[in-house]
Amino acid sequence: MKILERQDREITIEFEGEDHTMMVPLRSMLLSDDDVEFATYDIKIPYMSNPVLYLRVKPGSDPLVVLMRAAEKLISMFDEFEEKFVEALKVRVGTKD
Repeated sequence: MKILERQDREITIEFEGEDHTMMVPLRSMLLSDDDVEFATYDIKIPYMSNPVLYLRVKPGSDPLVVLMRAAEKLISMFDEFEEKFVEALKVRVGTKD
């Protein structure tokens, strides 16, 4: 992750080695946050360039705090999914461990 530009309410970040797989859920989580005015990303050349996230938050909010909050929510959601998925597999194959 490389911060390309930072202002009071805006931040532009390049995510090295990532693609749509990470950026789509991150953007969705950001857009569901009431402190976010604008969130999008761009990949100039698919498979060759890194995605760049553009984030603007409402007055009184810090874009890095908002980004961290979105990342923490995503981690929590994926952890919950993993737990439920593993449990479903255990039931399916008949094991308890």
